[in-house]
Amino acid sequence: MSHNPLVVDLCGTIVKQNTTHGFLRSEWFPGWRKRLAALILSRAGGVFLSRLLAGQQRALLILLLRGLDQEELRQWAEKYAVKILREHPREDVLDAIRERKRAAQPIYVASASLDFIVEAFAKVLGADGYVATELVYRRGRCAGFVERDSTGVKLALLVADLGVEPKGFDVITDNPEDTDLMNSAVETWFIEDE
Repeated sequence: MSHNPLVVDLCGTIVKQNTTHGFLRSEWFPGWRKRLAALILSRAGGVFLSRLLAGQQRALLILLLRGLDQEELRQWAEKYAVKILREHPREDVLDAIRERKRAAQPIYVASASLDFIVEAFAKVLGADGYVATELVYRRGRCAGFVERDSTGVKLALLVADLGVEPKGFDVITDNPEDTDLMNSAVETWFIEDE
């Protein structure tokens, strides 16, 4: 076993789903917002959006969070994280995380998913830190847009925000966009689709 800190992607790596989409479809996401998210995420919605608003699906989904209380989002996300880790885990990845934790090695979750969702998974897993796409909050409520996107810049955020050594970690990911992490890691485990 390596003695390096472990950086782990979330969606498709720790759990077998896109956590932003999963959360927006979950029982904790409220009323009409959940129904609209389901429409946006449907096959017909995807086709419609790709023709009229190419590349805007994520922005529209995030806009559905506008006005929601940040603390409630955190609470809902923690319940969601517990459920999804139980129902859709990648056991081999969770085993690697447990093994590193037993050896008292730092664990970091690095995801392009939304901050309150990644924070919840990091908390439930007992991770030492996380980086995620950060949303704007005003007076404790979500403004419905991104302040800082972590897509493609997870390494820079790990170094700047958490002090991770840029060449001193191992990584587990299923995301081909994580080239910044994979190119800097001592060891890389790339998870193939099942």
